[in-house]
This record gives sequence, structure tokens and C-alpha cells, in this order.
Amino acid sequence: MKFGIATSVIRRVEPAKSLEILSDLGFKYLELSYENFIATKASLSDSWRGIRDAISKLNISINQIHAPYEASKFESCSREEVMKSVKSLEPWFKVAAELNSIVVIHPALTTHRTIEKTYMYAKKLEALNIEFFSEVSKLAEDLGILVAIENRVERVFGNTIEDLISIIESIGSKSLGICIDTGHLVASDLDVVESIKRSKKYLIALHLHDNNGYMDQHLPPMIGVVNWESLVKTLKEIEFGKPIIFEAICNEPRVEICINWAKLTKIISDYLLSLVSP
Repeated sequence: MKFGIATSVIRRVEPAKSLEILSDLGFKYLELSYENFIATKASLSDSWRGIRDAISKLNISINQIHAPYEASKFESCSREEVMKSVKSLEPWFKVAAELNSIVVIHPALTTHRTIEKTYMYAKKLEALNIEFFSEVSKLAEDLGILVAIENRVERVFGNTIEDLISIIESIGSKSLGICIDTGHLVASDLDVVESIKRSKKYLIALHLHDNNGYMDQHLPPMIGVVNWESLVKTLKEIEFGKPIIFEAICNEPRVEICINWAKLTKIISDYLLSLVSP
């Protein structure tokens, strides 16, 4: 079992700098988070050289890349908007192909909802997601990468593991899998262990973080209500072999606080590893 961390834990610094700090703290497996691009107003094109240089000189692996959040938010359900969104993902997918990384994407969601019955809105979102991820999977297949669909925290279609499985099985592409976000499950009153077991066939990525049981706080482990001992034992039981990524998001203005979050996560990850080691 291998633990890693997302750069979102130190989101207020440039992506490359965050990689350096986390490497110095002993993290080898990392997710390149979109949070750093938001917080520093950096673009992928401007940041890529620094990211590539950091990877080349550090003993780290970028196992996951979080796609831009706006790529899966739609004003309408038009074909034109879907294709425009997929086009916007191309640079991120090409970086993922170079780094041999999995791309994590949220299910598609409309930015506004018309007055309609709940089940009709759910069916609309289901159709939108099948169309969106059908096109996403074609791009992924062309570049030889995997895409992990992450369960949303919003209680709409895309919130449950069953929703994600239905998208994947409707499309039938081997390029698609599931990213389980533990904090989103807990905030939605969904069982973490049962969700992991149910997603076993398609599970290719993880976002682990904690919260108070009803807010999506993205806290480090052991600060909220998640049963971490049970979680890691379940991951061992299903023989999950990819790096397990902690996705705390530190919004504190002082970087020193966020670095301490990362240090705490490293200490706890070592403890959790001890629970499942021979």
C-alpha cells in the first residue's frame, strides 16, 4: 500500500514549488491539483516547464492530475458546449500522457436548473454525462491515458457510486474508471466502506480527506468523522494497488500552516500503513 498527497494541501504556491515542498517532506506519490492553478492564477502552459523541471530533479511521481472544475460545468446540455469542454481538456490530457498520470474529472453538472421534476433533471444529467464522457473517453483512448470520474458532493446525479458505474457501463470504454472521494461520501451521508467495495471493479483513484460529517471541508485525516482504520483495511481487502492520495485543501493565508497540515498527513499516513503492513 502506497500513500501520496495532492498539491492542494499547499495551494497558495505555484504548482512546481508545491511539488518541491512535498517531496522534501517525504512524499513520493503526488496529485497535481487544480487548486494551485486557481490560487496562484497560473496557467498550465506557463507552469509546465517548472513542473517538468521539478519532476526531473525530484524522486517523485505524478500519479493523478485533477482536471479544471469548469470543464464539467455546463450552462446547457448542447452538443456544441460538450465538444468545447472536451477540447479544453486536451492540454491536460497531453500532460497526463507525458507523465503517465490518471486524470480525475467531476461528473457533468449544469450551472442552473430549470423548474422540472427531480427525476427528469436526474435523467437530463445522466444523458449529459454519458455524452460528455463518451467524448472524453475517445480523447483518453487516443492518448493512452485513464480518466477517473469522481463522485460529486452535490446531491444530484453523479453523487453516488451507482451513478458513476452507470456512466461507465453505458459507454463501455476501458479508459474510464472511478475516483472515490471520501469527504464527498461522508458529507452526503453515504457509507465509505460499502462504496469502496461496490466500486472495486472500476476503482482506479482515490481522494481521501476528512470532515465533520456534513460539510465538504477537505481536512487532513483523523480530524473528522471518517473511520480511517476501517477504510485502509478495506483498501487492503480489495487489493487496491495504486497510490492512495490524500486531498486536504488548506486555505490558510500562511503557508507554514499548510506545510504543517502536510507534515501531519505524513505522520498519519505512516500510522495507517502500519495497520496493514505484515
